[in-house]
Order: sequence, then C-alpha cells, then structure tokens
Amino acid sequence: MHTAIVLGVYIYGIEKHHYDHAVHEYHENGEQPPERTFYEYNNIRRKAFPWGDGSKSFFHNPMINYEKAP
Repeated sequence: MHTAIVLGVYIYGIEKHHYDHAVHEYHENGEQPPERTFYEYNNIRRKAFPWGDGSKSFFHNPMINYEKAP
C-alpha cells in the first residue's frame, strides 16, 4: 500500500515536470511548438486514420504533437 502511494507521487512529479517543460517551450517559441528536425522514419503513415483529415491520430494534441512532415 505504501509503495503504491510513493510510486503514484513519484510518477505525478515526473509527469508534471514534463508537462511544465513542454508548456515552457511552447510559450518561448511564440505559442508554436519548437522547431523539429524531420526524419524519413518519423510519422510514417501506411493508411490514413478513419477520422478527420486522416493525418492525426485519435490522441493528437496540437500543442505537443507535430503535423506530418511537409
């Protein structure tokens, strides 16, 4: 029981730090995600998703996730 509580607090701290860092980067770049290097093996789509325009996953977050490479 104590282990589960400690683990929960620890994971919460890690995730909060990660989220705060992502928000900081977002605001530092004029409300846009930071520049990213596109590699040929990133965002490989063999088939379009069956919702929306087909390029965004079901869990797409425009603040964190990037659009498909140009």
